[in-house]
Amino acid sequence: MKKAAPRTRFETEYQAKYPKAVESLTAHWERRVGFFAIRER
Repeated sequence: MKKAAPRTRFETEYQAKYPKAVESLTAHWERRVGFFAIRER
């Protein structure tokens, strides 16, 4: 499974209903979810 799977799933689920929010949140995805990636290690 690729690392982009959560992002793709998020975009797929919310793009139709909240397009502006999805665009904003995915613009700098790595920076936004980086904190949680550190916790996984």
